[in-house]
Amino acid sequence: MPTAFAMGDDDSDKKTPDCPKGQVYDNKTKSCVPEKTSMLSDEDKTNYAYHLAKKASIKLR
Repeated sequence: MPTAFAMGDDDSDKKTPDCPKGQVYDNKTKSCVPEKTSMLSDEDKTNYAYHLAKKASIKLR
């Protein structure tokens, strides 16, 4: 069976703010930017998705 690894920063809750719908936190500019911008790195998209998933799992508890 293949092995899967999770991406994301466990400290994301401490440094990643919640952005309005349709926006993602950009570490370089330290601000929320439109999620469709080409200047947003894959790493920032991954970290923000991890932040949202982690936040959602905490709410389910």
